[in-house]
Amino acid sequence: HQGPGGGFRDVTDSSSAEGTNPTAAALALLSLSGPGEGDLVERAVTFLARMQRADGGFAASPDAPVADLLSTFTALVSLTAFNAVGAVKLGAVGRFVRTLSLPAGGFGAHLGDPTADVEYTYYGIGTLALLARQVAVSCPKNRPCACDQSS
Repeated sequence: HQGPGGGFRDVTDSSSAEGTNPTAAALALLSLSGPGEGDLVERAVTFLARMQRADGGFAASPDAPVADLLSTFTALVSLTAFNAVGAVKLGAVGRFVRTLSLPAGGFGAHLGDPTADVEYTYYGIGTLALLARQVAVSCPKNRPCACDQSS
């Protein structure tokens, strides 16, 4: 199901678009079978990195009009699992997720979504937890850290 852009499709029909979420699912399956096939994984990771938008979130597909929290969460889970978070701007991911946090609590699905949703709140909390873990692993206490930069 891997397409020419490195991402995976939901179905084998070549007219279906490569997507962030099918790519994350494929990478999860590959991780269950061991270290994975190098080129296959490398192309998928490169595809996921290209799905990061200017607002810091990840889009569901190359032609998706906006980034969304589900795609951001699944991309970050996969990039974390394959030690490839260096391919994206983590600070921008954090800012994107914080903009989706609603004043009354919870998270919306995408920028401009005024309604908190249990599912997207899970993705928001999960994404923030992955980011916090990455900072804890990458930035020893009392030392300068690349995470402090404006990336």
